[in-house]
Amino acid sequence: MGKYGSPKTFFQAASKYPVSEVLAKQFANRITVISGGVRTHARSDIVSPELCDDALGYIGANLKEYHGCDIIDVNPGACLWSQKIHDLLKPRTHILIEPEPRYFKPFIKPLLSKDKTYKFSDLHGSHLLRYWSTYERIFNDGLLPPRTSLSKDDPSLRKFNRTLLVTGNLHRFYTVEGFKKAGVVNSFTTTLGHFVHSAQNNAMFHQYGLVKMLLWGPDEARQHTLPWLVQARTTMSAAADLVANISEVAGPSLYLNDLQNEKRATLNERPRPLSLEWLSSFWTSKRMQESGITMPAGRKPQIAVEAEGISPKSIQDLIQNMDIDVKNPSEHDTLEKHENAVKALLEASKIFKDDDRPFAELKNEGISYENRYIFDKKLYHPIPIPSQDRFATFMRLGKRQVEAEAAFWQHYPSMPVETRASVEKDLMQSAANIRDGIHGKNTLEFKMHAERFRIAFDEQRCLLLDEPVLAFDRRPYEPLATRPDEFWPNIPLMLLEIDPLERNFASDITSREEGTAVMRSLVLGLYQRKGSSLWDGLNLICPGAAEDMYEAVPELRDPRHGGRLDPKDLRIFALPRNLLEKLVVAYLEWPFRPSEHEMLGKLAADEAESGEAGSEQDAVDEE
Repeated sequence: MGKYGSPKTFFQAASKYPVSEVLAKQFANRITVISGGVRTHARSDIVSPELCDDALGYIGANLKEYHGCDIIDVNPGACLWSQKIHDLLKPRTHILIEPEPRYFKPFIKPLLSKDKTYKFSDLHGSHLLRYWSTYERIFNDGLLPPRTSLSKDDPSLRKFNRTLLVTGNLHRFYTVEGFKKAGVVNSFTTTLGHFVHSAQNNAMFHQYGLVKMLLWGPDEARQHTLPWLVQARTTMSAAADLVANISEVAGPSLYLNDLQNEKRATLNERPRPLSLEWLSSFWTSKRMQESGITMPAGRKPQIAVEAEGISPKSIQDLIQNMDIDVKNPSEHDTLEKHENAVKALLEASKIFKDDDRPFAELKNEGISYENRYIFDKKLYHPIPIPSQDRFATFMRLGKRQVEAEAAFWQHYPSMPVETRASVEKDLMQSAANIRDGIHGKNTLEFKMHAERFRIAFDEQRCLLLDEPVLAFDRRPYEPLATRPDEFWPNIPLMLLEIDPLERNFASDITSREEGTAVMRSLVLGLYQRKGSSLWDGLNLICPGAAEDMYEAVPELRDPRHGGRLDPKDLRIFALPRNLLEKLVVAYLEWPFRPSEHEMLGKLAADEAESGEAGSEQDAVDEE
């Protein structure tokens, strides 16, 4: 019996969902063994009418302008979702693109018979090698009503085309010979990446303007699309965040109770401090209230339930204790106070750095009075902290450092030149002291926990920016919680709402196509070493790039915009969207930028050298 139980239990049809019983007859009899992760199973279909109704009702306001549009429906499968969105929007044309013949007779044929607005095509909508021409053929072969071609410089191309909506289920896997990273997750992220980035070039179905997408996909791909940890950001998620707003409409409840949280250990599942999750959910609930969005009964995710149980006073207390004030820190509201605060910070950071006690002694150290509130209020629970006082001191010094850096730039225009140089020198030294105080020790155990400290601080800082680094923390609504039996087989799916951004990276010296290609290669080059500082990452892409890019984008050193004064403190995975966008523009205009051919060659060499070019398990139980 494999990880997901026997075929009988894994493919159990739910009697309350008749669609699942039909699917079981069509597909389950071919299954003899369950092996590998969920990512290796070839398909999953939505079988719950209630889930479809709840999801469409939840985002209904975002679909009002799509009544009477055309719909391209990729891999509709059992067609339950297709029928629900069809009934809601009453489209002019609804194309069902389904290459799997076993879906046709029980699910697709009845729809074609009862409503002439449905059209059918057996073209491939998501096969990695076969869908490239599909969307051209849809427009050219008369499957959709004819449209007027637009010139390349038509401004309408960068506006939303609300006459078309793309929806579908990308949890579909096809064996691709020679494709190393096989699996549903990789197939999904690759296809989704093409769908999203083609909007930048007005290619595929975006050739008449930007097209909204509502796509189901494997929940296991969440880390690649909407990671909830800055350290878990990937090339896919960072690049997609530059070109689209992606929100999760529905998915498995992300959070477990405290006991389960403490047992979770992998990068993908390791929780942030619960306090940060509560703040993220609290701010999401405020956005929902402002937008008039209400959640259907029984669909509330666990973290939202927890956050609602916290009193307003406790939330405000939490904000006060966790906030990193980069707008108007009270200790720096005059230039004189700022200079004094920087000197005090420099002295405190030196004491921290010079503490050379062994880690074993630090683990047994009591918690000082000034740090006690951090643990009394469980601000960083449930992160394991073996040297509590050391951790708390680091977090407090980090907060003081960032606030001092922000104040430095606020006072910068009015500072005498000599004062600027002196204060900047002191701040650079205090930043180095704080780093050396955790990373400058010689034992492996010390360095392991030092990295945990630093990541915890980055998570806190990235959430508390005006525009949080993670798209997940900017979400306009909480995802609806789903149940395993609402899908057949019992593989959890997530529903993503994707709106391409109207801007692109074309300029006077680059085309849309070149701008997109350079953007993606730059992000890929940086994210191969996402734990490194941005300065080091840029210089690894091209020697000398860091100095020129920092000169072109001075905000990279300004905490008010998400930067850090000392480039060594700004790590690639913590780079906010606004700064990454500015960096891409500066890089596109840089006269010493490597050619695309040179860049691809370097990326391939770096990947081979780092050993990241291995393949995932290719086991597939059903094709």
